[in-house]
Amino acid sequence: MIAKVKVRLEELRAKLQGELGGANRALVVVKIAGVLAFLLGTNTARPRMGLVAWAIVGTIWVIGVVAVLHIAFFGRIVGRLVWTAMLVTAAFVGASFHVIFDLALNMFDLDKMLGNVGDANTVLPFYAPMLVAPATFCAIGLVAMNMPPFAKSVGARVDVKGRALHALGQATPIFVIALVLLLKRGEATNGFAVQHSLWSFALVLAGERAVQGAKPARAEVTMTPSAKRPFKNVIVVMDESGRGASLDLNSEDGVESGLKGRPDAVSFGVMCSIANCSYESNVSFRFGVGREGYLEQLYANPSMWAYAKKAGYATYYLDAQRWDGRLQSGMDAKELELVDHHIQLGASVLAEERDVKLAELLRKVLRDRAGEPTFMYVQKMGSHFPYEGKYPADQAVAKPTMERTYFGTEADPRPSRMKQASEDKAPDIRLRFKNSYDNSLRWNTKRFFEIVLDGLDLSETLIVFMADHGQDLHQDGRAGFNTHCSTGSDAHPDEGRTFFVLLTRDQEKLAAFRETAASHYDKTSQFSVFPSMLEWMGYPREQIAATPHFDPPLDAPPAPENRRFISKYFVRLGAKTIWSTCELPAGTKVSSGAAPSSPAATSAAR
Repeated sequence: MIAKVKVRLEELRAKLQGELGGANRALVVVKIAGVLAFLLGTNTARPRMGLVAWAIVGTIWVIGVVAVLHIAFFGRIVGRLVWTAMLVTAAFVGASFHVIFDLALNMFDLDKMLGNVGDANTVLPFYAPMLVAPATFCAIGLVAMNMPPFAKSVGARVDVKGRALHALGQATPIFVIALVLLLKRGEATNGFAVQHSLWSFALVLAGERAVQGAKPARAEVTMTPSAKRPFKNVIVVMDESGRGASLDLNSEDGVESGLKGRPDAVSFGVMCSIANCSYESNVSFRFGVGREGYLEQLYANPSMWAYAKKAGYATYYLDAQRWDGRLQSGMDAKELELVDHHIQLGASVLAEERDVKLAELLRKVLRDRAGEPTFMYVQKMGSHFPYEGKYPADQAVAKPTMERTYFGTEADPRPSRMKQASEDKAPDIRLRFKNSYDNSLRWNTKRFFEIVLDGLDLSETLIVFMADHGQDLHQDGRAGFNTHCSTGSDAHPDEGRTFFVLLTRDQEKLAAFRETAASHYDKTSQFSVFPSMLEWMGYPREQIAATPHFDPPLDAPPAPENRRFISKYFVRLGAKTIWSTCELPAGTKVSSGAAPSSPAATSAAR
């Protein structure tokens, strides 16, 4: 048997040599070396698996390598370029994800990335230094796969059957990995080559959407609001990436919020968000989903705009994160039809100025529309990672900070991952990381409310202030820059720990809020805000309670599930939702997140 295999390999070698010519032997070696460098350099994840799993992964790797080499020697330029573009794109995405998060890209991560693709323009500048290595290996692959020589017989057949066979050969690794996804409910793809696995993820996601068909029509609002509204104006201010313990409202060493000590502000402490990713938290809140069956509700529930309009409010959506009519976090044209006034800032407004300009816009709307009841959803720019560039340089109260360089304005030239730093540098980087966040949070909170609340009459107005999720600042020394959106067991409690504040001058309601906050401090959930908001719009409490998917309102006795957030949201293929805890490990000091003391950190802070 072995002798037959050797003979066959020798025949193939002789055939290939004859087709390529002896003079091109050195180029063949260079070409194959470049292709292998491309494959190995973009697949750096080393998962732990058993022997059986390694055997399966190894077999699929062999199939994949053969397919890639087949493309590299493919004689027809169009087919070769198309497949090269696909493989290089997938390799860059997969390798970049691993470099940034120190995790292998899976199907659920890809789904999240597609949902948050609008944030790429703010995130990529920071990650630019980290993407040099993936980009380099991809460039090597691009060149190696398209440099001569090419085998005469590979791709020579031009009939339909021949082309189909070639395409099938290239797609085989993609189909095999897709089969594994289906059998393992979207899991168990660690170790597969990123060149093929990303397209397997896309294939399964597309197939799932095709099978599901059109989304059902949204339900109408069936509740009937009372004639008298509790508040003339309800303003929901949704911050971005707000770590609850980092504000002075919730910890003694927290940054200035501009709200501490105000007689019209009530803090409920650290609230547990719906999810730890912006897309999931924002879209879940807008459609008032509950804990059970939230995915079905996401596509069937009436939106908050529908409830507001039925209650007689003019609806406003003020957005500091997008411009030119671009939408985000699952919002589409259909949802936007219920928004009377969609207001955005211009593209030229710098990130550090966007919340200030948003505050000025909000005051202008309140002044111009003083006579009508209004419901507003105000989407702040906030402190989404990266933090540099989100506040003016002269507002760097906490120092030292991450540095602004020629990589946009938001990159730091230090080691790409904290774990790659030497022991004496790692604490310094974590301290800079935290200080940059604190400066951003301080500026985008304190200055925003200074403008909004200056002389504002809150006697008939309620401002609901919260953030979509928290932030993991890695102050315990863990590696990485992944501040939120971690999946499953990788999610740190701080990713779901945010703040929740109510502001009003209605003394009766203010007293009720204070009483609730006193007994529910650090025990509230973002799931409870939506049903409470409906009550503030004038919907009867008994009708809200009769809606089975709603969580109990904020003033109901806190339940244990209030301290959980969803860290694996878009589950599919029979996979289960993963809930993570907002409770910090026993003995953890709740503070703004000071870096662990060390000689390096102490020296850097001076």
